[in-house]
Amino acid sequence: MKRFAFLFFYLPVLFWALPVQAGSISIQTYATCTLMEESVRVNVITANVGQEAAKNIQVHAIFQDTVRSSKVLPSLKPGQTYKSFIDIHPKLALPGSYPVEVRVDFHDLNDYLFTSLAHASFIYKEAVNIQVFVRPTEAELTGKAKLNLEVLNMDQADREVRIRLLVPRELQVKPAEQTLRLKGGGKQKVTFKLKNFSAIEGSAYPVFSFLEYEADGRHYSNVAESRVQVTAGQNFFEKHTSALIIVIAALGLVVVLFQVFRTVKKA
Repeated sequence: MKRFAFLFFYLPVLFWALPVQAGSISIQTYATCTLMEESVRVNVITANVGQEAAKNIQVHAIFQDTVRSSKVLPSLKPGQTYKSFIDIHPKLALPGSYPVEVRVDFHDLNDYLFTSLAHASFIYKEAVNIQVFVRPTEAELTGKAKLNLEVLNMDQADREVRIRLLVPRELQVKPAEQTLRLKGGGKQKVTFKLKNFSAIEGSAYPVFSFLEYEADGRHYSNVAESRVQVTAGQNFFEKHTSALIIVIAALGLVVVLFQVFRTVKKA
């Protein structure tokens, strides 16, 4: 039997979906990992704490590019909780900590697709003390935006780390993953480009940066949560209101001076 240690990871993810009609869907997702005989079980609790029912709820657990999904729950009414689990079968070479991505897809009453994200972690054979971290941040998104993250290496040794950004289906990210080489005791910034694919104005999304690296024959991982606020895009007049006011005022002044000139000339 493979040796897995148990690590409890608890992280609430709150997502507000703003439909066309009055009301809201608010989904909270909690994920943990537990040891099974020959696998790791990803336990997911999905709660509807909003005012509107969610439809066609499906939970996905992603580990090392492999996706395992739950059955589709037809409806989750306000105040209801959906408990599900997904078993994954890791094939690992190094001891250490490993993250699991959790994605919950659901629809509103108009069949509009939304996503709630979470994550969990487990320990394989041996616990480790990670020394590289991502500092979370916030970003506003209209059509496009940049998410600038700072990565800190608290270790004295140089590290090569991989960072991937998990975003909901409503957003697009490029590149999805990047590799950084950090000097010991150093820090570096990494930028991800975000694009609004189908997000509704006013929605707030958590996005997760998964950091992983290998050192001393062990695997290390860390997850940081940042926040993206979707805002309304400005039209031409909203963007250039000040300039337009100045131009209109200048034209008005020209007209006034012209009238004064004509009056003086006639006199």
